[in-house]
Amino acid sequence: MSFANRILGKANGLAGVILVSLVLGVAVLGNVYTPHDPLKSDLLNRFAGSSLSHPLGTDMFGRDILSRLMRGAWVSVSIGLSTLLIPVVLGTLLGAAAGYFRGWFDRVLIVVLDALMAFPGLLIALGLMAIIGPNRYGVILALSVAYLPPLRAWCAAPSSP
Repeated sequence: MSFANRILGKANGLAGVILVSLVLGVAVLGNVYTPHDPLKSDLLNRFAGSSLSHPLGTDMFGRDILSRLMRGAWVSVSIGLSTLLIPVVLGTLLGAAAGYFRGWFDRVLIVVLDALMAFPGLLIALGLMAIIGPNRYGVILALSVAYLPPLRAWCAAPSSP
């Protein structure tokens, strides 16, 4: 039985695939198209209820909530995927370099990563954000550095039979 059949064969797995696909679809659509400008204020339309032009209504500044959710989904998914990919690629490169060079390089790398693991990931991320500043790339870098040591520990863990 294939992996896809095991996931899609259960109700929970199918529901998870549908929800993740829906969020990714809304995120990609939100990057390309939104019904209204998510940043444009319309003070005459504050706290408007659901209508055909604003299906989820408007906020206290008259901005369309659906458009803001769609654009926010894209920002969240792009930060999440970047935060996932950077530690995986960096961990793979560091692991390959440690395996190739061995000796002192491997020992120094393990000591540095073990020192990073001694601190909670959120504390590392907050410290880096204080240094870098609050922007999208700072968040990606801070979370990537925070998730790198646990990724090393997960990859180095012996596999169960």
